[in-house]
Amino acid sequence: MGYFNEDQLQKYLEKSINQKADEKIAQLRKEIDQIYNKGMKKIKEDVQIKKQLEMSRALKDVQVEYQDKINSIGFRYDESLIVERKKMVDSIFEEATSKLLIFTKTKSYENLMLSKLQASTASYEELALIFHIKSSDKILEELITRRYKTNGKIVYSNEIKIGGYILTIADKKLEFDETIDQKLNDRMTWFFENSNLYIRK
Repeated sequence: MGYFNEDQLQKYLEKSINQKADEKIAQLRKEIDQIYNKGMKKIKEDVQIKKQLEMSRALKDVQVEYQDKINSIGFRYDESLIVERKKMVDSIFEEATSKLLIFTKTKSYENLMLSKLQASTASYEELALIFHIKSSDKILEELITRRYKTNGKIVYSNEIKIGGYILTIADKKLEFDETIDQKLNDRMTWFFENSNLYIRK
């Protein structure tokens, strides 16, 4: 891999997230439509019964039951969509995470982190800097140790699962979140909100 800048990382994240999304969405819609169509077929069958009883005193009861069944089908359809939608997003999230973990072992990751370190500390080189990183991120640990020998402190964080760092500058009450975890979460949130998997009205 070559050098990764911020824009390229965003594109990398988008590609990781969306690689199989279209296929999964199509499959999900097909499965949910099958549930919906099966339910509507049953409703149509019940309509025939309704017509046969149209002149009877039981008409009102049949109408109530008919409406209840329509409402029940709609509720089950919406519930199924919500469950399957979450499963799909979780699956895409796991796949993207795996690819990004591989990325954190590359030279491109090292170059990206060096660029981010330079940018986020440019105005605070003389202050005490605390870097929260993943304990197994040896690439980033080496970069920080080499560049901030006198004023840099490394704290291992269990909250960082992929890579990157959170920089805190106590003297200025500042915090910079430069974790890949956060960027992936942002992209996943956007994807979930814009995936067009809306509940049928």
